[in-house]
Amino acid sequence: MIQEEKAILNPIEKLRAVYPNVMKIQRELSSLDGHAKLKAKDREALSDIELFKAFFEQVTPEGTAFTDEMKALAQDLFNTIYKEGGSR
Repeated sequence: MIQEEKAILNPIEKLRAVYPNVMKIQRELSSLDGHAKLKAKDREALSDIELFKAFFEQVTPEGTAFTDEMKALAQDLFNTIYKEGGSR
């Protein structure tokens, strides 16, 4: 069994390039944090930054910090999106 530390985009396509008869990939979540266990209704109560932080922690190697600088950059991006017509 192969275990990756970060998310792989289009993993089935990459496998099929080498093993054309691959039928499926099964993903086992070995380390769920509090955000991953939340139901959709509970996620709606989280801020955009909290949701983005949860996403960041799921797709980066364990121990990768979501710094204050990253948080500020993400907040600036959300503000720009909302200013240009998006809404939440």
